[in-house]
Amino acid sequence: MEYGICSVGISPIRAQASDKSEITSELLFGELVLIHENKGSWAYVQSDSDGYVGWCDPKQIQLLSLEEFNLLSNCENGYIFEDSVLAKSPNGDKLVLVKGSSIPLFFREDEELVRSILGKVIDIDYLRFFKRSRSNSIIETADEYINSSYRWGGKTPFGVDCSGFTQMVYRLGGVFLPRDASEQAKEGVTINLLTEAIPGDLVFFDNSEGDIIHTGIFLGNDKIIHASGKVRIDMLDHYGIFNHEQQNYSHKLRIIKRY
Repeated sequence: MEYGICSVGISPIRAQASDKSEITSELLFGELVLIHENKGSWAYVQSDSDGYVGWCDPKQIQLLSLEEFNLLSNCENGYIFEDSVLAKSPNGDKLVLVKGSSIPLFFREDEELVRSILGKVIDIDYLRFFKRSRSNSIIETADEYINSSYRWGGKTPFGVDCSGFTQMVYRLGGVFLPRDASEQAKEGVTINLLTEAIPGDLVFFDNSEGDIIHTGIFLGNDKIIHASGKVRIDMLDHYGIFNHEQQNYSHKLRIIKRY
């Protein structure tokens, strides 16, 4: 077992150890990983934040010792970037951090040690300029993704899938959800009726086999924001999502959850 931290803006996670394999998710800068296996020019990794596994390019991962990994993983809080920023690598090269990228917060007696570890991947002093508190609500954050294109496996405003969208919006609000919609639906408190839902609740949809295949964020006033073709707002009722452009129901309502 090896340990590491994503040292590039976005690192694709693939289903198989091949550049031709589909992208199933992404690592964003600062995400910690456990490296279970190395296979040629590929590494089989597991995200420390949500447990998601897949193959990535190990050149996009900075190796850490177990002690360093544990220290970063156990930091009491993390700072998550609410906007994309231009940072610097340790050698002064430009480094773009997309919305949702993260770093552990320095704390108490371990600050200098944390700084030295993170210094392997980023210019900490330059980065501190961008640190600020976040006050946006779930709904305000979700609205910032409007018109982002749909991309299977995506987690950023440059391309996002339905569960990547809900995961990142909640993450920016300090709530850490699993990666896939079917796993997100297993957590939280079930809301029995749409009339009992409040803005920010997650709504899940299934297929004819009963499998959860889609999710979005309830906005109130019979509206939902979700990633389908692009991040968009549609009408929602007890049956499901009604696409006003196509004039039909695109997804069938299954369950509502509150976190």
